[in-house]
Amino acid sequence: MFRHDLAPRIFFDEPVELRQVLDNDNASTISGRALNLSIGGMYVRSHLSLSPQARVEVRFMLPTGVVVHAEATVLRSTPGAQEAPGGMALRFDGIEREAAYELDRFIEERLQPANGETVRLQLGKTRVRARAQASWGNVISVDAELPFLKLGSLVDVHPSEHIEPGAGEIRWVAVHVCPDSGVPRLNIGIELEQRAAELPEYDELNDPIYTAEFAEHARLRDRQMRDARKRRRGAASASA
Repeated sequence: MFRHDLAPRIFFDEPVELRQVLDNDNASTISGRALNLSIGGMYVRSHLSLSPQARVEVRFMLPTGVVVHAEATVLRSTPGAQEAPGGMALRFDGIEREAAYELDRFIEERLQPANGETVRLQLGKTRVRARAQASWGNVISVDAELPFLKLGSLVDVHPSEHIEPGAGEIRWVAVHVCPDSGVPRLNIGIELEQRAAELPEYDELNDPIYTAEFAEHARLRDRQMRDARKRRRGAASASA
């Protein structure tokens, strides 16, 4: 299966505390740091990684001050090394109702199109036009559109030593920041027309963050969250 869309996730760099749930009531606590966050789960970097299917209790704080407690399952695990931490892809299985509402609102606000004033950024010799999105104290968040990376855009792939030339479409776009160097890397998923029949399945083992199970779980939670928002808005309108 090719990834036509991904569970909406945002960059999230905050401390995370994990407590493994064991049948014998013994538990080990792991400290880590989040890499990204969605309503369906998160990716946590840590020098100690747990095996897939391990059950954990997750605790982290949103920048708004809300503390989120969640039950989760490890979907993918990358062992850590002395030079760099490993990581775990977690799927949320249960979150307290109020915390789930705050998490949904926090993520939704950051997924909305920017509607603030236009700002100009000077990044070395590169100038970028963006829109102010939000601010926290002395930190501002800006949003810049990249129309040439729009999903579904046509792409011509030029030949290299192991890649044949061809045409395709952009199926996903992601940015990964190396924790050691702080340098972001742009990852673009391209579905090539002539290779679609040859490669009918996406190899999930090569992606420690994404799995089909994670995406389906996130889509289900997204529908539940949207339905809950509609009910809240309907109740608010009725009371008004």
